[in-house]
Amino acid sequence: TFWDVQFVDENRGYAVGVDYIGAQGPPVYRTLDGGDSWEKTLMKNHDMEGLYGVAVMEDRVIGVGDHDFVATSTDPWGTYEWPWGENLFTQAYINIHYEFEDVFFVDENHGWAVGSRSFIPEHLGQVIFYTADGGLTWETQYEQAPLLDSLFSVFRLDSVYFVDSQNGWAVGRSENDESYETHWAILHTSDGGLHWDEQGHELTEGLSPEFFAVQFLDSQNGWALDKGHYDPDND
Repeated sequence: TFWDVQFVDENRGYAVGVDYIGAQGPPVYRTLDGGDSWEKTLMKNHDMEGLYGVAVMEDRVIGVGDHDFVATSTDPWGTYEWPWGENLFTQAYINIHYEFEDVFFVDENHGWAVGSRSFIPEHLGQVIFYTADGGLTWETQYEQAPLLDSLFSVFRLDSVYFVDSQNGWAVGRSENDESYETHWAILHTSDGGLHWDEQGHELTEGLSPEFFAVQFLDSQNGWALDKGHYDPDND
């Protein structure tokens, strides 16, 4: 199953996904001819994780996924060395309490990864990580804990997108606050992630939506893709 695909130009791109049955790790495919053909890159170091998000740049490709798994390449268009392609990707783990759903870079150094953190078993909260060195190190920019008095909670961020180094959005699954109103499905930052503010709270009234994807053309115009909570005939 493939979860994400990104291109750096009309010819070069990567697609990533999950394969929990095979022993070769997450599927990571690249194309150099606009998708006419694809070649698979095998991960030597993995524990059957899946990759849910990928960021593709001229000189760097980063994939993120299960169990804080991060796969990084600083030579994404180089010669593939069989069987493992170690010259293309290195694998690392940030923290076992985190799972990443998406990643976005505005340049080769500055990027954000979003997903969930396990606070206690069966209770997940939202998290946003930031890197300023191309993914070598990451720091937490935002966390939103779940309601711990509920039986379980699947509360996470599924997608992140920036139009420049300061303006970005993160979207995901909402959660009830103490008054049982749903919040935090759409977050926005205007200072590079130092502060994140909720947007679109009026859209979640009476619902518990989950936005799977977000993309903006500029600081004013964009889209968020919901799982299917809304009446398609009602704007």
